[in-house]
Amino acid sequence: MPESLKSLNLAITFAVELAAIVGFGFWGYSLGRTPLTRWLLTIAFMGVVILVWATFFAPTADHRLAAAAGVLLSTLIFLLGSLGFYLAGKPIIALILAIVTLLNRLLAWILAQW
Repeated sequence: MPESLKSLNLAITFAVELAAIVGFGFWGYSLGRTPLTRWLLTIAFMGVVILVWATFFAPTADHRLAAAAGVLLSTLIFLLGSLGFYLAGKPIIALILAIVTLLNRLLAWILAQW
């Protein structure tokens, strides 16, 4: 495969990672009842995802998952971020993120980007 396609897919992966984190933040915010609980839940949801990502999925993670598990579970995390947008009342963003996630993770598997 052309190197440009691999580079493009890595860039898209990074964008999807960031979008999923934001989706979790929207989800947390939507669950709060007061301004304080909204922001605390936003920070907590995003923080947990970042911690899990840094521990198991980041290229330099000490406990990085094997390729099959990594691609499969990263797909799940990205789709849960998409679900976060949906549950926060942002269905169009959720759909776009879900579609881009599925295409990106499929290409990541095909291109052996793990």
